[in-house]
Amino acid sequence: MAKLEEQDNIDHYLTTFEKLAAACEWPKEDWAIHLIPLLTGKARSAFIAMDPENNMDFDKLKEAILKKYEINAETYRAQFRALETNQDETPQELYVRLKDLFCKWVKYDSSSKEALMETMVLEQYLRVLYPEVRTWVKERTPSTAAEAATLVENFVAAHKGSKRYRYAGVLDRQPWGKSDGAGKVTRAQLAPSESPNTPICVMCPTLAHPLRTSKALNLSSLYSLTVLEEEKLAENADKMGHLLRTELMKLPNDIVTTVRGKGLLNAIVIKETTDYDAWKVCLRLRDNGLLAKPTHGDIIRLAPPLVIKEDEIRECVDIIQRTILSF
Repeated sequence: MAKLEEQDNIDHYLTTFEKLAAACEWPKEDWAIHLIPLLTGKARSAFIAMDPENNMDFDKLKEAILKKYEINAETYRAQFRALETNQDETPQELYVRLKDLFCKWVKYDSSSKEALMETMVLEQYLRVLYPEVRTWVKERTPSTAAEAATLVENFVAAHKGSKRYRYAGVLDRQPWGKSDGAGKVTRAQLAPSESPNTPICVMCPTLAHPLRTSKALNLSSLYSLTVLEEEKLAENADKMGHLLRTELMKLPNDIVTTVRGKGLLNAIVIKETTDYDAWKVCLRLRDNGLLAKPTHGDIIRLAPPLVIKEDEIRECVDIIQRTILSF
């Protein structure tokens, strides 16, 4: 097996080594001896920094190396949630990769119902916390939801018991009107101050209050912000937007006179002629499989989705280039 190189994926490298060691039927206690000569860079630094009593223990050596590369359960959780198929990947290969990530996420013990339950409950518990509290709790790395709950109670106590810091996903249990006895609130039973002329919130169709005061809407907005934060969509928009503008600037400047924008909100300015304008270019883009919006006669707006990937950006640019050059 070749030595570890800087560009190697350390997780894949260690997995390959483990499979090779198992195939060669090496005793587990000898694995570290075979692995150490292959280590370089950060991985070797992790080995050197280990307690001499533990550096011949393969599992502890592997743990130290992954820690050096900042790979942990959260890394595998994020990879598991964001998993996409690779080009030319078979269904069986996708299944194996997905299962491998999940097993690593639950700390290599997918056979334990208790470990699986704790992992899933902990993830969901963290999800419903306010972002500020969630970050604070994650920094203290609880291993169970019970530990997380204790940490949240400590946080709330430190903030004088403020309930607003507890959960992001729980609406206040305050009466909005009178009950019909079955727990439902109807327009006829609303308090006198809640006039029948008050517009019904589209988010809470049984409650008569303006949309701007909707707690459900506020909760929905908060969840949207949470997704933006957890999936790093703002960072992706900045990176993909920069790539898009860089590639668009390579288009012929006698046709595309200006490229501008920020993040994934971008536009190109087309030099109008009797042969083409923004509208005609957009129609041909549509025929080639890409939708764009013409404005002001010479401007084409481009607004890809926040989750767009690099290969999709390059595919879009290729369509735009072929379309522009066809005029």
